Amino acid sequence: MEYPVTYEMCGIVEVKAETLAAAMEIAANQHADISLPADANYVDGSWALSMNEVEDIRSCFNANRKDDGGIVYFEIELGEDEDEDGEKNVMFCGRGVTMPTIEQAQVFYQKDCEKYGLPVFAIESIDEATARSEYDFDEVDTWPVFGLPVEINQNENNWLSFFEMELRNNKDNDIDFICGKGIRIPSVEEANEFYVEDCKDSGEAVRIITVNPIPEAEAHDLYSSRSEHKRPVFGLPRNLETPRGNLEISAWFDTQEEAKKEGYSIYFTHEEFDVYTSHPIPEKPHHTLFALVPRGK
Repeated sequence: MEYPVTYEMCGIVEVKAETLAAAMEIAANQHADISLPADANYVDGSWALSMNEVEDIRSCFNANRKDDGGIVYFEIELGEDEDEDGEKNVMFCGRGVTMPTIEQAQVFYQKDCEKYGLPVFAIESIDEATARSEYDFDEVDTWPVFGLPVEINQNENNWLSFFEMELRNNKDNDIDFICGKGIRIPSVEEANEFYVEDCKDSGEAVRIITVNPIPEAEAHDLYSSRSEHKRPVFGLPRNLETPRGNLEISAWFDTQEEAKKEGYSIYFTHEEFDVYTSHPIPEKPHHTLFALVPRGK
């Protein structure tokens, strides 16, 4: 869970002025063109909650995720703009472990958007009682669940989903974007844990603040696909416990053909994966790289 807090920091700034009194006057002006201190310390006793309403925090910062991890319901409106007469736009009910953003819903409910020829216009959280009273729940068990690795959350010809992550440096508020892939879309909390090294590479105070699914074609257009098989897959282990030992996985492939093209050969099958090996340094035959391919791909 994420919770907004407020606290004070104390630091030293440099102010250009003819006298100390003039410098104090400039420093006291919150609109003055003064950079934040590069080195600051926490002011003891300044820690406070920024908000006190639990449901507001759940909605604003935790995508309406329930405390017990249960299913949440939301109403999705497809349309170009607000439909006051209720004649042009399409409304339907969705469910998930969290409520998606409009961008996430656009990808997750892509087939519905294509069916009606309309984009996602709005999403509103509703409780289960309201959902049941306003929508047909006879086939609710067949509804896709946003946030879980269901078929519609993956590419039709691929076992992977792609997503774009927004990184923010809390020191200078710089924004950066990186691309990820996984057997499902991670939450912000899961992404920060899984991509901790990527965050560290971008800076000491960098955190992932949003995760949005994107089509595979867009991922390839926006981000370099060079050595993509070396990019870790969210939801798959980086170290795999097998009867033949603990293997450190260095590559993930969609198909056997891709693995073989990169010089890997089949080693053995373990649960739902085929384990492939490569010996990239001929003079070091014991230097082995391990890769995973979904079984039967």
